[in-house]
Amino acid sequence: MNNQSLIQNKLDSQHSNKNRAEKIEMLANGLSGNLIIDNYPNLKLIKIISSVDSTQKGKIPNIELTNLPLLEEVSIILCNLEQISFQNCPSIHTLRLRQNKISNLNFLNGLNAEKLTYLSIINNNIEEQDLDYFKHFINLETLSIGNKRVSVKEKRGNNQFKGSLQPLNNLAKLKNLHISKTNISEGLDHLPLSVEKIYCDGSTDFVKPRTKIYQCSKIEKILKIGSWRKSQYIKSEEEDDYFSIESRELEQAQKEFRDLEIKHGKEIMNQVVRRRNNQQEESLNADYAQQNLPFWNDPSTTNKIACCGANVALCGALIALIVGIPSLIALNK
Repeated sequence: MNNQSLIQNKLDSQHSNKNRAEKIEMLANGLSGNLIIDNYPNLKLIKIISSVDSTQKGKIPNIELTNLPLLEEVSIILCNLEQISFQNCPSIHTLRLRQNKISNLNFLNGLNAEKLTYLSIINNNIEEQDLDYFKHFINLETLSIGNKRVSVKEKRGNNQFKGSLQPLNNLAKLKNLHISKTNISEGLDHLPLSVEKIYCDGSTDFVKPRTKIYQCSKIEKILKIGSWRKSQYIKSEEEDDYFSIESRELEQAQKEFRDLEIKHGKEIMNQVVRRRNNQQEESLNADYAQQNLPFWNDPSTTNKIACCGANVALCGALIALIVGIPSLIALNK
């Protein structure tokens, strides 16, 4: 892996002391290269996101996370990520990898299956497969594996999940399921009773007329008939707003951090200038001392000079008075 990448250099410069870092939050706009995050004993959060409206999305094809024992939450969003691996990261409960270019689910092998409660991989490039990979993650509460709406101009990933929902039968804590624009076509009755919300939109985008081409439209049709098991059928993409807000918040935080750096930099510069002036003053006084001249910053020296000046002024006034007396006498005669 290339340790000289822009994103790696930025990380290393921001967190030179790995023992103190509890959060890594980076705006990926314009940054590229592979990334290694390892041996942070107290790290709990990783958030690397490109702005939703940025024309320069991050390009981070490979990320390795190693020896992060307290890491709980990871968000890598809109970063053109192709591969991510986990080694000795046993505490992760939330994983957001949406809108990247991941093509397989091998990264799940490095996670603690009993710990993970939230997984979102919306709009990646997952190859065609069924849902068997998820059946071991028995404590999942949110599973988002579908695709969000796309435009002709902006090509986004397309997860190609297919088949039945039956492998999710043992996910007894599952509450939220996103399968929009996939070819998952059956197994609705196999879902656990815990499910509260199902995001399912089987229509194409920006095509007229909007014909039903995704097989999940079969499930959508059933959901539309009425309230299924009292769960809420949702056609809209609520998560979009969440990540738009999250990226804007991160961008604002980065701006505040840069402003703080500038302010702190100015303070340091002022301190350097003051220190330099003091050094020059001390050097000048040392020169005076060598030549047996007074220390001009010494208050006693200043007082003596002031007294001498006052005495000279008084003498001048007396001389002027003495010189002027004969003239006054002559005028009086």
